[in-house]
Amino acid sequence: MIQALNFLFLGYVIIWPLFSATVFQIDGAGRIYMILSAMVMLANLPNNKFRAVGKSPVCLVWLLWIIYTILNKLRAGIPPMDNIPMFSFIFVYLILPFLSLWVAAYEMQTHPRMLLRTLLGIFIVYLLWGLYVVRSIPAGVDRGSGVLGNEFALACLSVITVSCLCYNLSLIKARTLLFILACSAAAIFIMATRKAFAGAVIILCFFYVSRNFKFTFFNLVKICTMFLFLYSVTMYVMQNTEIGERFMSIEEDAEKFNTTDSALLSMLGDRAYFYIEGWELFLQHPFLGIGIDNFRTVTDYPMPIHSEYMVQLAENGLVGSLLYFIFICSIFSSSLKIKKISLRGMALGWLLCILFISLTSWTYDMPLFFIIFGIMLGLQKQDSI
Repeated sequence: MIQALNFLFLGYVIIWPLFSATVFQIDGAGRIYMILSAMVMLANLPNNKFRAVGKSPVCLVWLLWIIYTILNKLRAGIPPMDNIPMFSFIFVYLILPFLSLWVAAYEMQTHPRMLLRTLLGIFIVYLLWGLYVVRSIPAGVDRGSGVLGNEFALACLSVITVSCLCYNLSLIKARTLLFILACSAAAIFIMATRKAFAGAVIILCFFYVSRNFKFTFFNLVKICTMFLFLYSVTMYVMQNTEIGERFMSIEEDAEKFNTTDSALLSMLGDRAYFYIEGWELFLQHPFLGIGIDNFRTVTDYPMPIHSEYMVQLAENGLVGSLLYFIFICSIFSSSLKIKKISLRGMALGWLLCILFISLTSWTYDMPLFFIIFGIMLGLQKQDSI
């Protein structure tokens, strides 16, 4: 019964944003999230193993980050944007990802195969549903994303990771993996999301290399062939797709938004603005920052900071940035403890993917990413699956 409740919670976290964005909008304040979360906590807290997962360094550090971020947000005294009540913002954007991590890590320790099978099924529904929606949107509307934004393409990274894990554990066959990867690639190309494309390449590289980690001539040939294939695909994408056009526009965007002489910032295109403005805000408020999600209010800029690193520095200051750094180090440490090389490679690939995406996107409020973090945390306790 408790296992079913946990799976229902994770499934709702994954499916509901897509459903509410494409079918009908209810529960905008996140009340169903709160009710489900309360039920999950009441059902699981008596369990010693569940509490032990919550006491792990990864969970404890991120919980400290949440507590600090909430207090810092209240200190700043700036209400959330888009007329979101403060309590709803705190729960949906800060607490919910943490609970997703905690529940996923616990279930990965106790029912790993069932969890991965269930998540894969949910992700396949999510993927096919999302593809149907974006293919129904008229051409030229918001880079094909319409109501979904970049979230759908970024969610495909979680889909790819879970499907590769399932394949590594012989839970699915090669043809199923290829079908999921093809659908995920279609979604990323339709949405024309550069960071999702690069993130997918990172994950697949680690997936392939970690499966052929043993040094033999045959494995070396396979790895070289794979990299040549990826290089050819990347070149084709750059020259023939909208994602390629967007990559090629980086230099042009940098001329508009990079007001410094930094060549590194020019590589970030229009995102250079957030680094320049975020750094100025950090220098003005170095210890505590301006408070999470307050960038738009303070600067009157229409978009939030598109960089997790600048979110931490500008909005959470040195204190929040230090907690974030410790969290990332804890994830890295737990990934190294995973015994099976193919699974360890997936965990490290996922972490590198998130670190790359964080250059041009915020990630602290994405439950799907934290579900994968939870899976990786749970893997370190598995001697054999």
